[in-house]
Amino acid sequence: MVIKMNQMVTIGKSGRLVIPAQYRKALGLTEGEGVMMSLKNGHIEISPLQESIKKAQKKVKKYLQPNDNLVEMLFDDRKEEFTNES
Repeated sequence: MVIKMNQMVTIGKSGRLVIPAQYRKALGLTEGEGVMMSLKNGHIEISPLQESIKKAQKKVKKYLQPNDNLVEMLFDDRKEEFTNES
């Protein structure tokens, strides 16, 4: 579903920006929840953290074989780096 909303907001003290309630509701954001912020072509993009994780997983998945375990692969890679540092 594509929802288009435009609303003027003001940047407050310390650069704080309040995300309007209807935006938070549309994105399913709750107080204390993490978001991902990106600067793209002169625009700020704010995404729910879970959506950013799903997007990253989708990008990585195309490089994995069906039986690959990414956690194990990363763990083994880190172990190798640690061994090489010693």
